[in-house]
Amino acid sequence: MVEPFGQVATANEPWVRALAREQAGGMVAEDLLYAVGMEALWRCAQRFDAQRGVQFRTFAQWRVRGAMQDVREREMRFWRTSAGAAYGSVDALDAAEVDGAPALEWLADGAEGPAEIAERALTSQRLAAEIGRLPERWQQILGLYYCEGLSQSEIGRVVDVSQERVGQILRRAAALLRVRLGADNAVVS
Repeated sequence: MVEPFGQVATANEPWVRALAREQAGGMVAEDLLYAVGMEALWRCAQRFDAQRGVQFRTFAQWRVRGAMQDVREREMRFWRTSAGAAYGSVDALDAAEVDGAPALEWLADGAEGPAEIAERALTSQRLAAEIGRLPERWQQILGLYYCEGLSQSEIGRVVDVSQERVGQILRRAAALLRVRLGADNAVVS
């Protein structure tokens, strides 16, 4: 271990905060990335060996960035699955798969109990219902982005609007969904 974690955290907290801010956006909250980054920093502090001649920041940077990226990808897969349910039907979430496993099982991630699984399912249903209340064009753009995986420029060509307008609609839809689902909801933060 390099030094007491309090010292490591104090010295590296601004760096982890900056990484979280850099990677946040879309549907992933900065606070979630910050928490994951600090946890990865803690794990790095436990494993670091100064005798190997590498600076701590060099040792930690790829692990912290990687942990944040893993969470970002997981949240985006969740959003794509949830948006897919709204785009098709709420029941589609039950039939959807993520990484070859049923979506609801994947959402549970093996660590949650029945109450947490039910809460996630309820959140997914609420999200699907709220997406269904959005203007039809917004629903189409969300579907093309999160379900079909099209880029903003490709979507712009399909719906005959600029790439900037597509980005605007995606940001506005996310903000509106955050408000409708509650600001404390991590799914749309």
